[in-house]
Amino acid sequence: MMLKKINQLKESGEYFTDISEFINNNQTLTIQNQWFPVYEHDIVTSYAIISSDITTQVQLETDKRRSENALEQALIQQKMAEEKNRLKSDFLANMSHELRKPLNSIMGYAQLLQLKPLGDKEHYYVNEMFQSSEHLLTLINGLLDLSKIEAGKVELYNESFSLPVFLEEIADTSRTLVEQKNNKLLLNIVLEGYALNVVI
Repeated sequence: MMLKKINQLKESGEYFTDISEFINNNQTLTIQNQWFPVYEHDIVTSYAIISSDITTQVQLETDKRRSENALEQALIQQKMAEEKNRLKSDFLANMSHELRKPLNSIMGYAQLLQLKPLGDKEHYYVNEMFQSSEHLLTLINGLLDLSKIEAGKVELYNESFSLPVFLEEIADTSRTLVEQKNNKLLLNIVLEGYALNVVI
């Protein structure tokens, strides 16, 4: 290999560099060799070699390329994740819109039936249908809130409500299912100034 380089130097008469690697104490070293022709009467009679250890420089450049590639891959993954979240948010928004349309019709008819002179049992069924529809509407809105959370656009707001009334509505909504399974739902609420015992 050395002889080949010397012949190349004699034939071209021009300076050139090459890179070589060798192992020293189980460590791979990278050496840059600079070959210089030495002239005598316009004839290359000898040569000079300047060798430099560029192992650290090569390692730094390698690490830099790896970091740049890792950053590029991270940006690609981030864009893919953002696009995935956008598509999911769009799907949830469209789906919730499609669910709202028939649900609003059900709630509208239930409200109309509430104005009719119904028996106690029928009136109870209509109220259950309306409350269940409201509950379903809340779940649909929750899907939208979930998509907003993932998109970083969630809006928090405070709303006052009565805990006993809320629990009563949950019990009423579950009444039919509990009765179908021949089970009992026990609801015992004891709050300051309020007491309620419900057995279904």
